[in-house]
Amino acid sequence: MGYVKIQIKDVGSPEDLQRWEDHMLEKAKCWNNFCLGICAENEMRAVHVVKEGNSDIMYLTTLCEDCIKDTTANDILVNEKHLMVEAHQEKTL
Repeated sequence: MGYVKIQIKDVGSPEDLQRWEDHMLEKAKCWNNFCLGICAENEMRAVHVVKEGNSDIMYLTTLCEDCIKDTTANDILVNEKHLMVEAHQEKTL
């Protein structure tokens, strides 16, 4: 698994953050490869994302508030192993 570019669709709830930690069996941190890493634990957020170029599957991951705010200026690269499958969007035939 390598790094993929993601697009944020929505910021999740504190329950989403806890669900991600429970599923991944690790503490949330900012998984953005370009993050400066100067964020506090209370600045972590769960985010609903899609991989760039593939909006068929929604994922949940964690990022810091600064990286969430800065998405218009910079790309977000996350290792695929930190993406939790959220939901499959139904395609109509």
